[in-house]
Amino acid sequence: MTDNNAYRISTDPDRTHDQHHLGAGYRVGNLIFLSGQVAVNENSEIIGEGDMAAQTRQAFANLGMILERAGSNLNKIIKSTTFITEISQLAAYREAKEEVFVAPYPAGTIVEVSKLGRPGLMIEIEAVALAEGELVG
Repeated sequence: MTDNNAYRISTDPDRTHDQHHLGAGYRVGNLIFLSGQVAVNENSEIIGEGDMAAQTRQAFANLGMILERAGSNLNKIIKSTTFITEISQLAAYREAKEEVFVAPYPAGTIVEVSKLGRPGLMIEIEAVALAEGELVG
């Protein structure tokens, strides 16, 4: 019998759930679906204001923390969607992203948006990852 439930991934503190009424992520079968993460620390302070590379690193660090809570890691991301406020900062984003991913790279989408949820934020990254297994390619 297949388990068709979605299991909430919680963090401590669970800012996404408590402040924004969103789940940080859910595990469904072997997949983990993560809410978008931004460049804030555990105190909700923006990290790297005006610095796309620093904000990208923090957003990935936040994704990694949630994935670890689910028993996974950043190397198991199979799809990411990135929202950036300035497409001119794409090179800085890619540079920081290369510190996280190696081949085979996850599928991805990058979208320029006019604003994110808070002034000063330049990037938000959401992802889908494997709970078990590896990217093969």
